Amino acid sequence: MLCGVLEIIVGFLPIAQFEIVMIALILLATIPVAVYSYLLYRKKMG
Repeated sequence: MLCGVLEIIVGFLPIAQFEIVMIALILLATIPVAVYSYLLYRKKMG
């Protein structure tokens, strides 16, 4: 679903494609960190 939205945005804004790719890479990089932090938090809370 999110990929479809990104494709629509890229289709409308071909000039800003590089920025969108960078944002997507940043999101992909932060998701594992967020999951890891959440798992650590759950482990700490028992």
